[in-house]
Amino acid sequence: LYSEQNMTLASKSLFITPSAVSHAIKRLRLVLNDPLFVRQGLQMQPTAACQRMAPQLISALNRIRQILQQCGEFDPLTTE
Repeated sequence: LYSEQNMTLASKSLFITPSAVSHAIKRLRLVLNDPLFVRQGLQMQPTAACQRMAPQLISALNRIRQILQQCGEFDPLTTE
């Protein structure tokens, strides 16, 4: 959602439903006590807290992806 700034586009890139994205964001909002995103027209704009966290989280996820790739192919569509 941070990258796409749109719930539908984010759901397509994650291969999940918009409802699943919405529920996941709701859980994060509760845990982090921050709205994380605010709707502005058709876009979801990140809050200041989200802008501080997102680059570090994206970096960490990219690092995890690199580590997993060293262990072999990982395809989330076919991996159980």
